[in-house]
Amino acid sequence: MEIHCSVDLEWNTSESAGRIKMPAGTIAYADSEPADPRRRDPSPETLLVAAISSSYTITLSNLLQESRLPRTRIAVRADGAIAGGHERPQFTRLRVSLTIHGADVLRRDAYEKAAVTARDECPIGWSIRGNVAYIVGEVALLRPT
Repeated sequence: MEIHCSVDLEWNTSESAGRIKMPAGTIAYADSEPADPRRRDPSPETLLVAAISSSYTITLSNLLQESRLPRTRIAVRADGAIAGGHERPQFTRLRVSLTIHGADVLRRDAYEKAAVTARDECPIGWSIRGNVAYIVGEVALLRPT
């Protein structure tokens, strides 16, 4: 199976800002070192972390469903690290930490195993394997309320 994804982008050199146009809407983005600190648009690096971690979250949700592990919501915190400064910056680490709401806390091992398996099976995460340390951090479980 082959999946095709396409977007259209525009970059305004005088503003160091751009737009990504997709069928679902337009997303603004900005240089990773904006001249205006008040700018709130995400950098391409932030968008990459968001793409990887959103793919991870979907993969994890599917694995939890297949394993019949209860959940009502999954919250993920993703942190990416870039090293190398201005010479040759590159991602060195991506850590995903998660909270699973509505979980069966007595099945912690199964949830932790699913969290690691989701990292290993995440389609977008595969693109960084071998180049970036992709780490599953804390797996917090919250009982149903």
